[in-house]
Amino acid sequence: MTDRAEARLELREDGQVCLYTGASEVGQGVHTILAQIVSEVMGLPMESIIVEGKDTAVSPDCGSGSASKQTMSSGNAVLQASRKLRETILAVGARAVEQSVEDLYLEDGCLVSHVDAGLRYLGHNWWPGAGRQVCPDCQSQRGATPAGV
Repeated sequence: MTDRAEARLELREDGQVCLYTGASEVGQGVHTILAQIVSEVMGLPMESIIVEGKDTAVSPDCGSGSASKQTMSSGNAVLQASRKLRETILAVGARAVEQSVEDLYLEDGCLVSHVDAGLRYLGHNWWPGAGRQVCPDCQSQRGATPAGV
């Protein structure tokens, strides 16, 4: 029995993230745990995470679900995939808003600037070609820095 697990994330046009995993949900809450990992790393609310684990044609392998190992093995695969997607989003976002990656972070589905008084760019609308649309719902939070950032 191997502890190998894979996970794949897809950023959708509406800003939601779809997690493809082979981890079987049999009452232990593994899909919730995996969604929480994506949510934390990506700075997204839980309702923005969709877990797809029912179709072996599109979900990557995660090995067996014995001995409650899915939190550790699939959790680490999801953590790595989330970090990689976050890095990609920050790199693309940095180019789009003309700031350095180090000056940006993700929170509540927005790209947020450390150096621009907490300026928040609206969800996925800062992608190249969309311009630098500032998030109107978030501007009341300008200047706020989340804990741990």
